[in-house]
Amino acid sequence: AVVSTQSTGQFTRHTLRRTSSLFTTLTKPLINNTSLYSRSHNTLKHTHKIRNFINTTQHRYFSSTPHDSSPNTDAERVKQDLDKLFVLFGDQKDSKKEEQENRVENIKNKKQEVRVGGIRGDGKSPKFYENVSIKKEDKGYSVQIDGRLIQTPKNIPIIVPTPTLALLIGAEWDSQNTYILPSTLPLTKLAVGALDLMPEGGSDEVRKSLLSLLATDQACHRDDNPLLSRKQNANFGPLISWFETNFGKLTVSKHFGSINHPPETLAKVKEFLASLNDWEIIALEPLAHVSKSLVITLGIFKNFLPFEKAERLIRLEEDYQAQL
Repeated sequence: AVVSTQSTGQFTRHTLRRTSSLFTTLTKPLINNTSLYSRSHNTLKHTHKIRNFINTTQHRYFSSTPHDSSPNTDAERVKQDLDKLFVLFGDQKDSKKEEQENRVENIKNKKQEVRVGGIRGDGKSPKFYENVSIKKEDKGYSVQIDGRLIQTPKNIPIIVPTPTLALLIGAEWDSQNTYILPSTLPLTKLAVGALDLMPEGGSDEVRKSLLSLLATDQACHRDDNPLLSRKQNANFGPLISWFETNFGKLTVSKHFGSINHPPETLAKVKEFLASLNDWEIIALEPLAHVSKSLVITLGIFKNFLPFEKAERLIRLEEDYQAQL
């Protein structure tokens, strides 16, 4: 929904808030870890910087966008939903001041576009820019740092279809401190994946991968343990009923291995996936990877399944085993 042609308000209301909630819930055990808890000041500083970027950028950008029917309301929703979106794990390691200044100056002197592929994965790339801005382009919205376009590793300019996505990516880059941490650029990674895969037909491969999940979908598997099986039926039942109403009959099995669903159902799901644009398909992939379920993924995407409920379904068997 972040990359669809739906309104910004609908995106922030139905998708970002739920994504934030699930992300926070899944990472809660990590936050509670003593060694990570001591680093909470980094998280607070990171969140504060994001809020500052939203406060300044949303007013400047949305107030000057005549085609947005309710810019201030939509921007406020984006700002509120960002409260729990990013959690920063890990400390930033400082190097010698002189070495740091020299490396930053060398990068600043380059007048070319900024390539994401040049950012080190170990978090040791120094922050070499000062200003982050959003610009309306012919085919969408770009995020620029010090007036330069950000490019993918394949030299494709990162131009996204909605102002909300551009605003969120801008917040990721603006919130960086001494070093650029790739782990805090999740939406930038999504944009890079979408832009680099599209010309090569990569989104078609993602569609095939998503469809194949039905054969091992955890929503359709029932355990041999009678107590756990009844728990699975009770919790997955409403989701299965919704799916069958919209896409067709599902096969629920207690056998390990591939599950054979009716061809009519597979055909309808395939048709639905084909109707989604490349950005939507790329955005669905990480959610499907985490949930290991296309049924859960589509339930969230179609606004049937709240993220809090989705998190409980994903961890249903694990939580049951933990209680034994």
